[in-house]
Amino acid sequence: MAQRLVQQGVIGGPLQLLRSGSNHVFRAGELVLRISEASGYRGSEIAVVQRLAEAGVPVLSPRADLGVVEGVWATLWDYIEPDLAAPVDFAGLGRGIARLHAVPAERLADVVPLPWYAEASWLRIEHNLELAATTGILSEVEVAALRQVCEELRGWDRVDPGEPVVVCHGDVHPANVLMHHGQPVIIDWDLICLGPAAWDHAALLTWPERWGGGPTDYSDFAMGYGKDFSDDPLARRLARVRLIGPTINMIRLGASDERARRQAKTRMRYWMGDPDAPQWTPL
Repeated sequence: MAQRLVQQGVIGGPLQLLRSGSNHVFRAGELVLRISEASGYRGSEIAVVQRLAEAGVPVLSPRADLGVVEGVWATLWDYIEPDLAAPVDFAGLGRGIARLHAVPAERLADVVPLPWYAEASWLRIEHNLELAATTGILSEVEVAALRQVCEELRGWDRVDPGEPVVVCHGDVHPANVLMHHGQPVIIDWDLICLGPAAWDHAALLTWPERWGGGPTDYSDFAMGYGKDFSDDPLARRLARVRLIGPTINMIRLGASDERARRQAKTRMRYWMGDPDAPQWTPL
């Protein structure tokens, strides 16, 4: 599809693949072409990011929404030269997320229907675990251990009536940050949603322990944000959800992917209480 857009003169060539995964990102001269599943987004990311930029959230400069092309969503962005050698400024990232959380949901209501944070399919942990249990990757003891965690987390998607609800990025971690001229730029807004502020803190709470981040990454983020959620019961529970959900999905993927299968077994060492459980690696 990307090559066809070049052939049609929509974008110039040649194309350079920058990133491939759930989304595919190409550079085309001074533009970036981003391709994502049409079913994975419910509104125009370009329009959303324009509104966020107006609110002071550090985002890429959007160029054009090409809409659904051959079954995928295609958008164009201005290319920036990221400083790949620069470490992520977690304090700056925290300030950016604080600005996001200050954006009234009504400001985005006409450009995207914001889902509740717990609606994503990868968060149907009990349902997904039953599917994962049929892959043959886990022993009965391992399946039982994960079921016990799911039982302990039951009701995680409900928040107290007094808990403030904000606009969340939904996937705050270093891979969704570009450093440019010493400043963090937040990318990948596919999972934008409504939820408690703790949802955008949860992934970073376990970043050093499980994903190899620096020991002060979260504390720096919290300092920039203006509030530390380290001891917040909801944030700790959501951090656990953000670990078990990807573990279960990795098990399911392992049914057809040997690398995923090995990574799933690695992650199970943590859930089985192995004190020497290694850190995890994204695929």
